[in-house]
Amino acid sequence: MISKVGRQQLEKLADIIGGTFGVADASGVVLFSGTDDIPEGSPVEIPDFDDSYGFSDNNFVQTNRYCYLRYFLNNEDYLWFFVSRGENDPKKILELVICAYDNKEDSDRRKALDFYRSLMVNGIESVSAVDMSYYSSMRSSLLGYSVIVIVNEKKKNIVSVDSEAQIAILESIFPSGHGFCVVPVEMGKTAIVCPLHGGFTFDNVIEQASLVKDTVLSEVMMNVSVAVGTAVDSIRNLPTAYKSAERAELVGSTFELNEKCFVYDKLGVHRLVYGLSAESCMAYMKEVFGVEFLKDRFSKAKSNSRDELLVTIKLFLENNQNISETSRALYVHRNTLIYRIDKFNKMTDRDCTKFEDGMLIGVALLIMQYFVKMFPERLETEFN
Repeated sequence: MISKVGRQQLEKLADIIGGTFGVADASGVVLFSGTDDIPEGSPVEIPDFDDSYGFSDNNFVQTNRYCYLRYFLNNEDYLWFFVSRGENDPKKILELVICAYDNKEDSDRRKALDFYRSLMVNGIESVSAVDMSYYSSMRSSLLGYSVIVIVNEKKKNIVSVDSEAQIAILESIFPSGHGFCVVPVEMGKTAIVCPLHGGFTFDNVIEQASLVKDTVLSEVMMNVSVAVGTAVDSIRNLPTAYKSAERAELVGSTFELNEKCFVYDKLGVHRLVYGLSAESCMAYMKEVFGVEFLKDRFSKAKSNSRDELLVTIKLFLENNQNISETSRALYVHRNTLIYRIDKFNKMTDRDCTKFEDGMLIGVALLIMQYFVKMFPERLETEFN
């Protein structure tokens, strides 16, 4: 819970104080001690608030031997800083100690955020070899890393949310005390560096990421999309993890996938389709649907009935080409569904009830969805 740099700062403070000084966790286990009389790992008595010991405020505690001041790491986790009760004005000493420790922690945190942001966005060439060596050595025991990317929904190109509140929520889900680093990348985009080890695997990353969407929506009323990049084996490969998470977010948002988080390694055919050129998309759609169907579909005078036809075929394929299931999903009579399927088959010279044609049509519908979003200007030149 105390970083290497934090420990170095505490050692300096212990030398200045000269007497009994230490830091304990919420349960009273000593995490740092400036004296041999109190070994690290040993317990110190932290009285409950309803005990008879003296309390001058909610965070300052006095017992027979020590005075404690509580230091919050986040909304829930905290540490106890303590000195001997015999010190002159112990509360003032502890306040000054925590102030010095907090300033150092803030400085180190800002430096770490700058390092991770630069590394992920601009690549390994953008960070110094000294910083790379330092942050690599700090986490040499890890199995690897993954990155979660969170993008706020944009309305009229303006992102309106209390960013500090959103960051606080993310830090409560991914606390720095457990090795996570919540990195604001730009307005409306946040990345979370996740350490992988025996107690926290890639599957755990996906589980945690799945909590973000609903939590942020309920707390700050902001809809976000969440994506998880591929796992990498070292800090040097964090740019790969970040870029794959970014791409996963783009793929999931483009195809409007109904997932709480988009996982790069599980996007399947959607990941293959994303990135196709306009020419490749057009060639495949013409091959499967035919030119006349596409002209009819994309002409300026198209009616809602043509969109209705494509929605029907898409649901039919998603329901394993089952007439009964699809008619229930659409709330239409099975005869109406059969009429629409026959109409589509005649217009495209395909048979969507057959497996092979159904597979070709399913991929073509994905490509059409991608084409409409990514190359809307081509619709004007090709079909109008």
